[in-house]
Amino acid sequence: MAAHPTIWLLTLPLLVLQTAMLGLGVGLILSSVSAKYKDFGHLTGFFLQIWMYVSPIIYSLSTIHDKWPKWQWSR
Repeated sequence: MAAHPTIWLLTLPLLVLQTAMLGLGVGLILSSVSAKYKDFGHLTGFFLQIWMYVSPIIYSLSTIHDKWPKWQWSR
């Protein structure tokens, strides 16, 4: 079975670049606000911890669609 590249594979570098630019922009904004308001650094850490608890970063195997073989996810 050979894998054939599709148009989505060609757009992957653009998506990675867009994500990197978004991260750079948010980081620059947060760092400039932190430089002006010294207490903002404490708030940034606090909100980051809350964001990690709120975001769905772990999914159970029952939520994965049936088209993906379960043996790939249980390693």
